[in-house]
Amino acid sequence: MQSVGQLRGALGYLSPHAEVEHQVLQRAERQKWPNNKGDTQMRHLWCEQLLVISLAFLFYASPADAQQPANLPGEQAVQDTASAELVKLTNAWTGAAIAKDHAKLEALLAPEFALYRWDGAVMAPRSEWLDNVDHIQIKELTVRDISARAYGEFAVVTSHGIWAGADDRDRRPFNFHVIIVDTWRRTNGKWQAVARSSCRLNSDAASAASPCALPGSSR
Repeated sequence: MQSVGQLRGALGYLSPHAEVEHQVLQRAERQKWPNNKGDTQMRHLWCEQLLVISLAFLFYASPADAQQPANLPGEQAVQDTASAELVKLTNAWTGAAIAKDHAKLEALLAPEFALYRWDGAVMAPRSEWLDNVDHIQIKELTVRDISARAYGEFAVVTSHGIWAGADDRDRRPFNFHVIIVDTWRRTNGKWQAVARSSCRLNSDAASAASPCALPGSSR
């Protein structure tokens, strides 16, 4: 059976908000923990009331804690550094694809890398994507509006691209405007792309149910 003193000790480590703590303890003093073992209904009622007050206490305390992030300038500097590096790597990826530089592409793409359609279906695993680079005669490949955000050892990079050329296997020309979402992972300090999702913009995006063209028409 907990005493009010024990309750005070349990609440003490949560927050320095003495006024809220005092309200909880006052209520406990007035109602006391039932000593009658058979009076379970009263005991449950007391627990429910204490729970409500305690939750209110936590909600009261949380905003103050949230307004005091630790080392915000330092964290922002780390974020800015990671973002700048990811933008640079995204541009290097584009340049390597244009140059058909397999050594650089192998370094940038993780072993499990794959190109995905917007609905999550796999469009091309890593080996097929690398093979496609050799077969596509690139007329234009530009990536702009690059925005990078790191989340610990993972990062998401969004961009808008123009992808035009022809596949030498079927000679069919293409000219796509695409939205790209890349997922990166950092291992031993090195960033590698683990996934790319590509959405070929529908020419009637404003009135279409989906801004993306049909999956079968994407590359």
